[in-house]
Amino acid sequence: MSIFVLKIIALIFMVVDHIKYAFPACYNEFTLYFGRIAFPIFAFCVVQGYLHTRDLGKYLKRLLIAGIISEIPFLLFESLPTIGEYHLNIEFTLILGIIAIKLFETYGNSIKGWLAVLIVGVLGNICFVDYGMFGVLLIFSFYIFKDSKFKTLLASMAVVSGKYLYRIFILGVGFNEYTIKNWICTLIPLFLLLLYNGKKGAKSKWLFYIFYPAHLLILWLLSPYTFNLLNI
Repeated sequence: MSIFVLKIIALIFMVVDHIKYAFPACYNEFTLYFGRIAFPIFAFCVVQGYLHTRDLGKYLKRLLIAGIISEIPFLLFESLPTIGEYHLNIEFTLILGIIAIKLFETYGNSIKGWLAVLIVGVLGNICFVDYGMFGVLLIFSFYIFKDSKFKTLLASMAVVSGKYLYRIFILGVGFNEYTIKNWICTLIPLFLLLLYNGKKGAKSKWLFYIFYPAHLLILWLLSPYTFNLLNI
């Protein structure tokens, strides 16, 4: 399975995740839980992009420009009453993940290296990037054992499980059906990534950069909440 195929799968489930916020009639178990599949795949793909890019500066520049362009559609989408939260969009999460990896490479497998990753993760929470520290650490988990699919699977499973265990025992959300199903659906794509064949597949450099803000803007414009807001 190539990077292109993985991106298409992630884009589909991203729409599945977001459509329920724009159209309440689409709010069901499928959209509620299976949207969790998207982000781990994007996190994996950005690590592969980092590992194979010929110019890290240009790669980060593309992500930054995409993040800036996407922020207005993202904030409009998050203004829907079904969400009502405000974050920096996922592009900034991906950027922080790459920064964490680069700092780890700079300081090496040492206390400084691991501390740098942790600090970037905390920065993710402070800056309110989408997925916060979890997002940064999940991206890093796809890098640290990059030469072993099995170890990468275990590392990413540990990060995902750490997130939900934190929610259960620290935040007190409870060990309920909602948490369990979200947990399982976030783990599903980690096994799917075992099928990655190391190939890029069809050219898709600009696919996510364009699709991401475009679909957010379209969903916001078509949402009945927006129609009511604009008195259409």
